[in-house]
Amino acid sequence: MDEAVGNLTQTLEDSGLLNNTILVFTTDNGGQTLSGGNNFPLRGRKATYWEGGVRGNGFVYSPLLKNPGSTSKELMHITDWYPTLVKLAGGSMAGTKLDGYNVWDSINLGAPSPRKDILHNIDPMYKKKGESVSKVFDTSVQAALRHGDWKILTGDPGFDSWVPEPTLYSDYSRRFNDSSNTSSSSDQNVYLFNIAEDPTEHFEVSAKYPDVVDMLLSRLAAYNSTAVPVFYPDTDSRCNPALHGGYWGPWL
Repeated sequence: MDEAVGNLTQTLEDSGLLNNTILVFTTDNGGQTLSGGNNFPLRGRKATYWEGGVRGNGFVYSPLLKNPGSTSKELMHITDWYPTLVKLAGGSMAGTKLDGYNVWDSINLGAPSPRKDILHNIDPMYKKKGESVSKVFDTSVQAALRHGDWKILTGDPGFDSWVPEPTLYSDYSRRFNDSSNTSSSSDQNVYLFNIAEDPTEHFEVSAKYPDVVDMLLSRLAAYNSTAVPVFYPDTDSRCNPALHGGYWGPWL
């Protein structure tokens, strides 16, 4: 990967394009600790709704940046890249309804993000956990929402350990590479964290801030009211890569 990025940037520089280029290097989720990834000191891993599963690092490089070397902690979702890059390329999103926001001023100038919420997911098909403790939103359903500094999780957020950095002489593999361990260790099905103050999710504060819990559950209910029914089409054996030269691709 390092070589590929180097080849790309060198080509842009040699062709005289680098001065008018914006390079984005980012990820779509946290590391999978079952496959060599590590998110320390964050909690959880890929396919969970803890910060180790949903928080992604990234960087932007460009001579066009006003504040190179700065760090942004503003709220951003992967859907924000599309309107941001379209605008930078001189395009228009007029008349287009999107989930994303143009966050270039947040990246480039340190301005507050126009994004206030990140709905990580509401999954009515995932195994439910316990009985709902709310009449507004079914807290047995797996869901997660970030609103400003607050984050609420309901149902079973998934594997909830803080996986340490692996060392040569640790029992890391035995303790943390059990793929059957996919559930949270707690019996509760509502969790509240202030991510700005507690990004590692050590201090669960739902009992301390019941009004915040109620507000966030209402927001989850509002999002859920716009959801369409889940539909999984039947398995189609014609997609088998063995029928297409060993490759995944269109088969219809």
